[in-house]
Amino acid sequence: MGLFRFNFNKEGPGVPKDAPRKKGAARFFEIFTRDASQIWLAGILLLLCSVPMIAAVTFGVLFWQYLGMLAIAVVVFVASTALVGPALACMHTLLIKQLCDEPCFFWHEYKKAWKSCWKQAFAVSALFGTICAMECAAAVIHLMTAQQISPILLGMVMLGLYIAVTSWLYALLQLTQMNMNLVPMLKNSLLLTMGFLKRSLPAGAITLASGVVLIGFVPLPITFLLCLLGVPAFLALIVDMWAWPVMEQVFHISDLRAERREKERAEEAAAL
Repeated sequence: MGLFRFNFNKEGPGVPKDAPRKKGAARFFEIFTRDASQIWLAGILLLLCSVPMIAAVTFGVLFWQYLGMLAIAVVVFVASTALVGPALACMHTLLIKQLCDEPCFFWHEYKKAWKSCWKQAFAVSALFGTICAMECAAAVIHLMTAQQISPILLGMVMLGLYIAVTSWLYALLQLTQMNMNLVPMLKNSLLLTMGFLKRSLPAGAITLASGVVLIGFVPLPITFLLCLLGVPAFLALIVDMWAWPVMEQVFHISDLRAERREKERAEEAAAL
Protein backbone atom coordinates (compact mmCIF):
# COMPACT_ATOMS: atom_id res chain seq x y z
CA MET A 1 0.00 0.00 0.00
CA GLY A 2 1.51 3.34 -1.03
CA LEU A 3 -0.45 5.64 1.30
CA PHE A 4 2.40 6.38 3.71
CA ARG A 5 5.44 5.24 1.71
CA PHE A 6 6.39 6.46 -1.75
CA ASN A 7 6.40 3.71 -4.38
CA PHE A 8 6.60 0.88 -1.83
CA ASN A 9 5.83 -2.54 -3.26
CA LYS A 10 5.94 -5.83 -1.41
CA GLU A 11 8.27 -8.39 -2.91
CA GLY A 12 6.54 -11.01 -4.98
CA PRO A 13 6.52 -12.76 -8.34
CA GLY A 14 6.11 -9.44 -10.16
CA VAL A 15 4.19 -8.73 -13.33
CA PRO A 16 4.87 -10.56 -16.61
CA LYS A 17 6.76 -8.38 -19.10
CA ASP A 18 4.12 -8.71 -21.80
CA ALA A 19 1.08 -8.35 -19.53
CA PRO A 20 -1.44 -5.85 -20.94
CA ARG A 21 -1.98 -2.67 -18.95
CA LYS A 22 -5.14 -2.66 -16.85
CA LYS A 23 -8.01 -0.36 -17.77
CA GLY A 24 -10.83 1.48 -16.06
CA ALA A 25 -11.43 0.95 -12.35
CA ALA A 26 -8.75 -1.75 -12.13
CA ARG A 27 -6.17 0.68 -13.48
CA PHE A 28 -7.29 3.42 -11.07
CA PHE A 29 -6.96 1.18 -8.01
CA GLU A 30 -3.61 -0.11 -9.25
CA ILE A 31 -2.26 3.45 -9.31
CA PHE A 32 -4.06 4.27 -6.05
CA THR A 33 -2.41 1.43 -4.13
CA ARG A 34 0.98 2.27 -5.63
CA ASP A 35 1.07 6.09 -5.59
CA ALA A 36 -1.63 7.24 -3.15
CA SER A 37 0.83 9.18 -1.01
CA GLN A 38 2.13 11.23 -3.93
CA ILE A 39 -1.36 11.95 -5.26
CA TRP A 40 -2.54 12.99 -1.79
CA LEU A 41 0.49 15.27 -1.24
CA ALA A 42 0.01 16.94 -4.64
CA GLY A 43 -3.61 17.57 -3.67
CA ILE A 44 -2.60 19.08 -0.32
CA LEU A 45 -0.17 21.47 -2.04
CA LEU A 46 -2.94 22.45 -4.46
CA LEU A 47 -5.26 23.06 -1.48
CA LEU A 48 -2.69 25.35 0.18
CA CYS A 49 -2.27 27.30 -3.06
CA SER A 50 -6.07 27.51 -3.43
CA VAL A 51 -6.75 29.23 -0.09
CA PRO A 52 -6.95 32.75 -1.65
CA MET A 53 -9.27 31.44 -4.38
CA ILE A 54 -11.52 29.70 -1.85
CA ALA A 55 -11.62 32.91 0.19
CA ALA A 56 -12.60 34.88 -2.93
CA VAL A 57 -15.43 32.43 -3.73
CA THR A 58 -16.68 32.57 -0.14
CA PHE A 59 -16.53 36.37 -0.16
CA GLY A 60 -18.44 36.51 -3.44
CA VAL A 61 -21.14 34.15 -2.19
CA LEU A 62 -21.61 36.11 1.05
CA PHE A 63 -21.75 39.56 -0.59
CA TRP A 64 -23.15 38.75 -4.05
CA GLN A 65 -25.89 41.37 -3.68
CA TYR A 66 -23.30 44.17 -3.72
CA LEU A 67 -21.94 44.57 -7.24
CA GLY A 68 -18.69 46.18 -6.01
CA MET A 69 -18.04 43.34 -3.58
CA LEU A 70 -18.74 40.78 -6.30
CA ALA A 71 -16.27 42.56 -8.60
CA ILE A 72 -13.61 42.46 -5.87
CA ALA A 73 -14.22 38.73 -5.42
CA VAL A 74 -13.78 38.13 -9.16
CA VAL A 75 -10.51 40.14 -9.21
CA VAL A 76 -9.11 38.23 -6.21
CA PHE A 77 -10.25 34.94 -7.78
CA VAL A 78 -8.36 35.70 -11.00
CA ALA A 79 -5.25 36.97 -9.16
CA SER A 80 -5.13 33.77 -7.09
CA THR A 81 -4.53 31.75 -10.27
CA ALA A 82 -0.89 32.88 -9.93
CA LEU A 83 -0.65 30.09 -7.33
CA VAL A 84 -3.42 27.75 -8.43
CA GLY A 85 -2.31 27.53 -12.07
CA PRO A 86 1.24 26.26 -11.40
CA ALA A 87 -0.04 23.97 -8.62
CA LEU A 88 -2.53 22.42 -11.05
CA ALA A 89 0.18 22.02 -13.67
CA CYS A 90 2.51 20.32 -11.18
CA MET A 91 -0.25 17.98 -10.00
CA HIS A 92 -1.10 16.93 -13.56
CA THR A 93 2.60 16.45 -14.34
CA LEU A 94 2.88 13.95 -11.50
CA LEU A 95 -0.41 12.24 -12.40
CA ILE A 96 0.68 11.74 -16.01
CA LYS A 97 3.96 10.21 -14.87
CA GLN A 98 2.01 7.76 -12.74
CA LEU A 99 -0.37 6.96 -15.60
CA CYS A 100 2.63 6.25 -17.84
CA ASP A 101 4.35 4.17 -15.12
CA GLU A 102 7.38 6.44 -15.17
CA PRO A 103 9.66 6.84 -12.13
CA CYS A 104 8.72 9.92 -10.13
CA PHE A 105 10.75 11.52 -7.34
CA PHE A 106 8.08 13.79 -5.91
CA TRP A 107 9.85 16.93 -4.75
CA HIS A 108 12.33 16.93 -7.62
CA GLU A 109 9.58 16.57 -10.22
CA TYR A 110 7.32 19.08 -8.46
CA LYS A 111 9.96 21.82 -8.26
CA LYS A 112 11.09 21.12 -11.81
CA ALA A 113 7.53 21.40 -13.14
CA TRP A 114 6.87 24.60 -11.18
CA LYS A 115 10.01 26.31 -12.49
CA SER A 116 9.49 25.24 -16.09
CA CYS A 117 5.83 26.11 -16.60
CA TRP A 118 4.62 28.57 -13.94
CA LYS A 119 4.40 31.53 -16.35
CA GLN A 120 2.32 29.71 -18.95
CA ALA A 121 0.29 27.97 -16.24
CA PHE A 122 -0.55 31.34 -14.70
CA ALA A 123 -1.49 32.87 -18.08
CA VAL A 124 -3.69 29.91 -19.04
CA SER A 125 -5.31 29.68 -15.62
CA ALA A 126 -5.90 33.45 -15.44
CA LEU A 127 -7.66 33.33 -18.82
CA PHE A 128 -9.90 30.36 -18.08
CA GLY A 129 -10.32 31.39 -14.45
CA THR A 130 -11.66 34.76 -15.62
CA ILE A 131 -14.11 33.05 -17.98
CA CYS A 132 -15.32 30.68 -15.24
CA ALA A 133 -15.64 33.50 -12.69
CA MET A 134 -17.65 35.67 -15.07
CA GLU A 135 -19.90 32.75 -16.05
CA CYS A 136 -20.56 31.89 -12.40
CA ALA A 137 -21.14 35.53 -11.43
CA ALA A 138 -23.63 35.93 -14.27
CA ALA A 139 -25.46 32.76 -13.25
CA VAL A 140 -25.63 33.84 -9.58
CA ILE A 141 -26.96 37.29 -10.47
CA HIS A 142 -29.57 35.75 -12.77
CA LEU A 143 -30.70 33.21 -10.17
CA MET A 144 -30.98 35.81 -7.43
CA THR A 145 -32.59 38.66 -9.36
CA ALA A 146 -34.67 37.17 -12.18
CA GLN A 147 -38.39 36.80 -11.56
CA GLN A 148 -38.45 33.82 -13.93
CA ILE A 149 -35.36 31.63 -14.29
CA SER A 150 -34.34 31.00 -17.88
CA PRO A 151 -33.34 27.34 -18.51
CA ILE A 152 -31.78 28.40 -21.83
CA LEU A 153 -29.50 30.91 -20.13
CA LEU A 154 -28.49 28.42 -17.44
CA GLY A 155 -27.83 25.82 -20.14
CA MET A 156 -25.59 28.26 -22.00
CA VAL A 157 -23.72 29.02 -18.76
CA MET A 158 -23.13 25.30 -18.13
CA LEU A 159 -22.00 24.79 -21.72
CA GLY A 160 -19.60 27.71 -21.41
CA LEU A 161 -18.25 26.35 -18.14
CA TYR A 162 -17.81 22.88 -19.66
CA ILE A 163 -15.84 24.28 -22.61
CA ALA A 164 -13.75 26.47 -20.29
CA VAL A 165 -12.82 23.78 -17.74
CA THR A 166 -12.13 21.11 -20.39
CA SER A 167 -10.02 23.48 -22.48
CA TRP A 168 -8.22 24.50 -19.27
CA LEU A 169 -7.44 20.83 -18.62
CA TYR A 170 -6.07 20.21 -22.10
CA ALA A 171 -4.02 23.41 -21.95
CA LEU A 172 -2.43 22.27 -18.69
CA LEU A 173 -1.64 18.85 -20.14
CA GLN A 174 -0.02 20.45 -23.17
CA LEU A 175 2.12 22.94 -21.29
CA THR A 176 3.40 20.26 -18.91
CA GLN A 177 4.26 17.77 -21.66
CA MET A 178 5.13 19.86 -24.72
CA ASN A 179 7.10 22.95 -25.66
CA MET A 180 4.45 25.11 -27.32
CA ASN A 181 3.51 28.78 -27.56
CA LEU A 182 0.37 30.02 -25.85
CA VAL A 183 -1.82 30.76 -28.90
CA PRO A 184 -1.40 27.33 -30.60
CA MET A 185 -1.90 25.71 -27.21
CA LEU A 186 -5.24 27.46 -26.69
CA LYS A 187 -6.33 26.60 -30.24
CA ASN A 188 -5.44 22.94 -29.68
CA SER A 189 -7.33 22.94 -26.38
CA LEU A 190 -10.55 24.06 -28.03
CA LEU A 191 -10.14 21.57 -30.89
CA LEU A 192 -9.47 18.69 -28.48
CA THR A 193 -12.45 19.69 -26.33
CA MET A 194 -14.89 19.74 -29.24
CA GLY A 195 -13.32 17.08 -31.45
CA PHE A 196 -12.99 14.18 -29.00
CA LEU A 197 -16.28 14.28 -27.12
CA LYS A 198 -16.20 10.57 -26.31
CA ARG A 199 -13.41 11.24 -23.82
CA SER A 200 -13.52 15.02 -23.38
CA LEU A 201 -17.16 15.00 -22.27
CA PRO A 202 -16.62 12.66 -19.27
CA ALA A 203 -13.38 14.45 -18.33
CA GLY A 204 -14.99 17.88 -18.47
CA ALA A 205 -18.20 16.72 -16.80
CA ILE A 206 -16.32 15.19 -13.83
CA THR A 207 -14.21 18.34 -13.43
CA LEU A 208 -17.18 20.68 -13.68
CA ALA A 209 -19.49 18.60 -11.49
CA SER A 210 -16.90 18.16 -8.74
CA GLY A 211 -16.11 21.88 -8.74
CA VAL A 212 -19.77 22.91 -8.64
CA VAL A 213 -20.63 20.43 -5.88
CA LEU A 214 -17.59 21.18 -3.70
CA ILE A 215 -17.87 24.96 -4.05
CA GLY A 216 -21.59 25.52 -4.43
CA PHE A 217 -23.43 22.80 -2.53
CA VAL A 218 -21.12 21.40 0.15
CA PRO A 219 -20.56 23.37 3.39
CA LEU A 220 -17.09 24.91 3.58
CA PRO A 221 -15.83 22.74 6.50
CA ILE A 222 -16.82 19.57 4.63
CA THR A 223 -15.15 20.88 1.47
CA PHE A 224 -11.91 21.40 3.41
CA LEU A 225 -12.21 17.92 4.92
CA LEU A 226 -12.68 16.34 1.49
CA CYS A 227 -9.69 18.29 0.17
CA LEU A 228 -7.57 17.19 3.14
CA LEU A 229 -8.52 13.59 2.33
CA GLY A 230 -7.28 14.15 -1.23
CA VAL A 231 -10.64 13.70 -2.97
CA PRO A 232 -10.00 16.43 -5.64
CA ALA A 233 -6.59 14.94 -6.47
CA PHE A 234 -8.00 11.45 -6.94
CA LEU A 235 -10.81 12.89 -9.08
CA ALA A 236 -8.10 14.60 -11.15
CA LEU A 237 -6.50 11.19 -11.67
CA ILE A 238 -9.80 9.86 -13.05
CA VAL A 239 -10.07 12.92 -15.30
CA ASP A 240 -6.54 12.39 -16.64
CA MET A 241 -7.35 8.74 -17.31
CA TRP A 242 -10.04 10.01 -19.69
CA ALA A 243 -8.09 12.90 -21.22
CA TRP A 244 -4.56 11.52 -21.56
CA PRO A 245 -5.38 8.95 -24.31
CA VAL A 246 -6.55 11.89 -26.45
CA MET A 247 -3.17 13.57 -26.00
CA GLU A 248 -1.41 10.34 -26.91
CA GLN A 249 -3.59 9.80 -29.97
CA VAL A 250 -3.01 13.31 -31.32
CA PHE A 251 0.57 14.11 -30.27
CA HIS A 252 2.15 10.63 -29.72
CA ILE A 253 3.95 11.98 -26.66
CA SER A 254 5.15 8.62 -25.30
CA ASP A 255 6.64 7.66 -28.67
CA LEU A 256 8.44 10.99 -28.92
CA ARG A 257 9.79 10.54 -25.39
CA ALA A 258 11.04 7.05 -26.21
CA GLU A 259 12.77 8.30 -29.36
CA ARG A 260 14.39 11.14 -27.41
CA ARG A 261 15.63 8.75 -24.71
CA GLU A 262 17.09 6.39 -27.32
CA LYS A 263 18.83 9.31 -29.00
CA GLU A 264 20.30 10.48 -25.69
CA ARG A 265 21.54 6.97 -24.90
CA ALA A 266 23.13 6.68 -28.33
CA GLU A 267 24.86 10.03 -27.87
CA GLU A 268 26.15 8.97 -24.43
CA ALA A 269 27.42 5.67 -25.82
CA ALA A 270 29.15 7.45 -28.71
CA ALA A 271 30.79 9.87 -26.27
CA LEU A 272 32.22 6.97 -24.27
